[in-house]
Amino acid sequence: MKRQNALALGTGATLLTAVVCGFLAAACSGCFSARERYERSEYLEAASPETGRFAAETHNGAIAVTGGDDAICRVRARITGYAPDIDTARRLAEQVRITLVERGGGLATQIEKPHMPANCGIGVEFDVALPRRTNLQLDTHNGAIRVSDIVGDVRATTHNGEVRVERAAGRRVDLETHNGTVLVEGVTGEAALKTYNGEIICRQVVGPVTATTHNGNVEIVYSESAPPALESRIMTYNGSITFVAPPNLSGKVRIQTHNGSVKTAVPITVQGEIQKNRIIGTVRAGEGNVHLETHNGSISLR
Repeated sequence: MKRQNALALGTGATLLTAVVCGFLAAACSGCFSARERYERSEYLEAASPETGRFAAETHNGAIAVTGGDDAICRVRARITGYAPDIDTARRLAEQVRITLVERGGGLATQIEKPHMPANCGIGVEFDVALPRRTNLQLDTHNGAIRVSDIVGDVRATTHNGEVRVERAAGRRVDLETHNGTVLVEGVTGEAALKTYNGEIICRQVVGPVTATTHNGNVEIVYSESAPPALESRIMTYNGSITFVAPPNLSGKVRIQTHNGSVKTAVPITVQGEIQKNRIIGTVRAGEGNVHLETHNGSISLR
């Protein structure tokens, strides 16, 4: 395992003086009054384990993972110290230690932080390049998570930030945020997507989709190569739903809104009374199940 230290942005230390306000300040635990920040980077690498498992965890910082053909896992950790004065910010950032360790039969990041004085904080972001055949577990609290070009399962959780997965060919992606958008494109396995304040966008998917948000629109677009028998459950409370099914959709369909309209371009054999805001019926042989529901918003099936 190799490790290199480098000051941010090239040859020398980068001293950054800024007013940390709004979301950025809130994202730094305990550093709401900090006015100075100091950045540096560490570079680590290790052979990817045969199990093909990788985990990264931080509290304040984004995580980005890209799969490739190299057998080596390479990590850039960007460390930021926040403090009322630049000397303290530098000292805190330089005391942080980042390592790659074996955990659960796989490889994982590990962060060691110093004691944190009042009105100070630490942020750590990870930028990772690793073999595409890897199962991922990624966790942060304040920061976005982005994954691309992975052949493996993906589990990603944040509280404040976007979660984005593109071109993932594992059995399952499980993505969750509280405040932010969830975006998925080119996923072949099962997708479980959840946010509270944010929209969900899911395009060119093939497998079962469960998508839930409280405040936000939901857009689901299936690939033309998806099977006719879908298992999809899409729910929001305040927002509209657009659902584009694959050709020859076959399934039991339940579409319902409380305040809004329902439109379908897919022929449905309706069961019971036809209502403006609810459709219950069957498409073709009724092999799969599609459930679309919102409280305040319209629903379109096509």
